[in-house]
Amino acid sequence: MKKTLLLVALCVASLATFAQTTTTFGIKAGINSSKLTVSATGGSVSTESVVGFHIGGLVDIGTDNFSFQPGVLFSTKGGKSSSEGGTSKATLNYIEIPVNFLYKVPAGEWKVFFDAGPYFDYGISASGTDADGTKETVHFGSTSDDVKNPDYGVNFLAGYQFSQGFAINVNYGLGLANLSNDDAGVNLKTKNQVLSFSLSYFIK
Repeated sequence: MKKTLLLVALCVASLATFAQTTTTFGIKAGINSSKLTVSATGGSVSTESVVGFHIGGLVDIGTDNFSFQPGVLFSTKGGKSSSEGGTSKATLNYIEIPVNFLYKVPAGEWKVFFDAGPYFDYGISASGTDADGTKETVHFGSTSDDVKNPDYGVNFLAGYQFSQGFAINVNYGLGLANLSNDDAGVNLKTKNQVLSFSLSYFIK
């Protein structure tokens, strides 16, 4: 009997929590500062950062304190390298699907939020220039000269949510996938890293 009552109580609590869940839709845009990290047997280096952008839509599903926030974004990534001969640059354009989990803390009329979660990137186009400024063709693919596709990694975010539906946040995206198809016999690995600043608006 006690087990039955406990089960009923748990079901009621779950239904109450579900009833308090809200779903809101939003748009998000901002600036990316991205670079590529390249490692091989014996050490690693990072390129210089390049400035890009991201824009897309989000869905926020949850309660006042916790929520689940998937989205679809267009996001530019890449890196550049300077030498005496000039600067070479690679720009990688992705459709990104972030899946973040938020924890929100009330701060007066606002809320401070922290969140983290995986992301999945599918490369749709790329471009580059060599050191003397000549445009180079960059492809996503499986040959040794191509950029491996897809990419994936983890996002870490923090920000403020305002009562009017606006939110600002800073995001660090740590790429986990190796973008190099050819390790050149030295265990070559290339990965994305992105620092982003965003403005979001959710329709209530």
